[in-house]
Amino acid sequence: MGCFQSKPAVEEKVNALTKVASVKVAEASKSLEKIIASDAAAAAPTAFETKGAVDAVKEAETALEDIVKQDAVVTTEDLTAAQTKVEEAQAAVQTASSSATTTEAKAELVKIESSLLAARQIVNDAISKAETVAPGITQEAIGKAQTVIPGITQA
Repeated sequence: MGCFQSKPAVEEKVNALTKVASVKVAEASKSLEKIIASDAAAAAPTAFETKGAVDAVKEAETALEDIVKQDAVVTTEDLTAAQTKVEEAQAAVQTASSSATTTEAKAELVKIESSLLAARQIVNDAISKAETVAPGITQEAIGKAQTVIPGITQA
C-alpha cells in the first residue's frame, strides 16, 4: 500500500508555491509599469507591445491572487488556468522585448521574462504537488468516494 502525504501538508505546499509565483508575477507587473513610465519606453515604438504585456501580466497576477485568496481546496484546474495566464504573459513580454528599441527597455524586459519563466516553473511545481495527492482529482473527492463505496483505492 502506497504512502500518501496528508491533504493539509500538500495543500500548504501548493499554497506556498502559488504565493511565491504570485509575488514573482506582481514584481514583473511593477517592472513593466516602470518601463512604461520611463521616458525611454514612452518614446520607443514598443509602448504598445509593452502595454499588451502589462495587461497579460495583470491577468496572470489576478489568476494567481485568486487562487491564493480562495478558501476552497486548490485544484489542478485552477493551477493549470493560472499557468496558461503566466505563459500568455511571458509570450507578451517576449514580443515586447523583441521589438524594444532601447537597450535599457530590452534588458528590463528580458529580466521580466525570466521572472515570469520562474513563476511558470513554480506553478508547474504546485501542479505536480497537487497531483501527488491523486492524479487529476483532489484528496477531498477520494474521501467522499470512500464514504459512498468503502474500499475504493487512491490509485
